[in-house]
Amino acid sequence: MFSAYHTVFFDAGGTLVYPHPSVGEVYAEIALKHGLSLEPKKIEATWKRVWAEKDAKNQRLGQRAAGSEKLWWKEIVRDVFAGLGTFENFDAFFDELFVSFGKEARWKMFEEVPYVLGVLKSRGIQMAVVSNWDGRLFKLLEELGISHYFRGVFISSILGSAKPEKKIFDIAMERMGVHPIQTIHVGDSLVDDVHGAKNAGIRPVHIDREMPAAAKPKGFIRIASLKDILEVETFL
Repeated sequence: MFSAYHTVFFDAGGTLVYPHPSVGEVYAEIALKHGLSLEPKKIEATWKRVWAEKDAKNQRLGQRAAGSEKLWWKEIVRDVFAGLGTFENFDAFFDELFVSFGKEARWKMFEEVPYVLGVLKSRGIQMAVVSNWDGRLFKLLEELGISHYFRGVFISSILGSAKPEKKIFDIAMERMGVHPIQTIHVGDSLVDDVHGAKNAGIRPVHIDREMPAAAKPKGFIRIASLKDILEVETFL
């Protein structure tokens, strides 16, 4: 069955890469430099809540970060710290935070990523990234040493459309010159990646690294490691 697919789209955050240390730890580290001492876990919990609210609002109103990605993130960070503490100079704090998350040092690839991308390339599979991210992703993929694997990198803030919208997948397929039936999309979000890919006619593959071994959801494939997409049996 896998031989029927010659294109694989990948989500970025949570699929190929993850923040290291955690978002809360990075925020706390930089906040301390700017005079505010907070527990990383408290920041992390608040960040997750604010992110979920912001993402839901964007989906309802069709608002995206096209052309204003830094301002979009600034609003999120301001909301995170609204009930946690006050900076003497919030702009200076945010500017350092924004630059920091654009650097390779703040991110790690999941262990299997280079191997899986290498095998797929050797099989003649073309690959792309379809991500709800901003323009910093281009440099990050390059610094991590994996940008050369991808024929395209399709970013929500640049395209003005974000997963789970159909449009971002349609743009990616059009520019890659592929049809939905020739494509699979791998991602960690049930909403953005699984439902989004389904809406675009693409077969979704949900990566859930904490998945119980017996879990076999109906309607889509769930895997515990990217290595699983290399096995023919996964797609039967």
